[in-house]
Amino acid sequence: MSIRDDYDIDQWTSISTAPLAVGLAILFADTRAVGIDACSVIVRQAITRPASGASSELVRVLVESLRTEDVRIDGLLPADRNRGDTQNALIVIVRSAVLAVESKSPTEAEPFKTWLATIAARILRFANVAAASGPQPGSISAAERKTTDQLAGVLGVRLARECGNSHLRPDHQPSM
Repeated sequence: MSIRDDYDIDQWTSISTAPLAVGLAILFADTRAVGIDACSVIVRQAITRPASGASSELVRVLVESLRTEDVRIDGLLPADRNRGDTQNALIVIVRSAVLAVESKSPTEAEPFKTWLATIAARILRFANVAAASGPQPGSISAAERKTTDQLAGVLGVRLARECGNSHLRPDHQPSM
């Protein structure tokens, strides 16, 4: 079990903002996305919903802190807010968080990555619902798919495309 003190400030910042970065990366991938405040609300709801199955102490601590603290990601994003730069910065946050957990607490890495993939899947479901009023009901955009593929690579999951729906699945079950 790892705690905040096991990580340096940069590592903990990446770890504590990775859940927001996952959700925002998907929501910001497409121009259909709503404003940053609405995105933050959507992502926060996806993060703080109870996770199914076993999770690590690290995940429980992060969920609780996201419920009670005002975690902001604004300072971590490029100042110019170029869409490509923002997407890259969000993916880098997730990659840094995964690497930090893998190096400091390997036993918590798989539950952490699985939890981040669950958040991404919840956001994708939201994107599918939002797309229902668009030109291709029930599908995610090419930009969302590209971002999801990048996140899947970082998290070690695969993107399942079944029956017109897309969601992330771990390539393997987390070892406990």
